[in-house]
Parts: sequence; C-alpha cells; structure tokens
Amino acid sequence: MKKIITITLIFLSVSIITAQKSPFEELDFAIWPEYDHPGVLVFMDGTLRQEALPITLEFRIPD
Repeated sequence: MKKIITITLIFLSVSIITAQKSPFEELDFAIWPEYDHPGVLVFMDGTLRQEALPITLEFRIPD
C-alpha cells in the first residue's frame, strides 16, 4: 500500500511541475567528469521564451 501511495504522489508532483510554464524554450545540461581531480564539469545551454522577459535567473552552485 505504501508503494502505491508513493508512486501516486510522485506522479502527481511531476504533473504539477510540468503544468507550470517554464521560462525556457530549450534547456540542455551536460555533465562531464574532471580528469585532474574528483569532480565534474556542468555545462548549461538554453534559450529563454520571449514572453518570459525580463527575468531574473539564479543558479546555485555548491562549494
């Protein structure tokens, strides 16, 4: 029973998130391993929708 409730909640939260209109027309992420030290490089590339402008974007980068 817990499994069914958990799956249902996941599907509901995903549908709520996708129902909100994203300010991005396209957004791509690429994650590459670092070869010098244990870490990764994160590349982000995207296009904003014209009707979303002006907009303030915030990217949180962990230490």
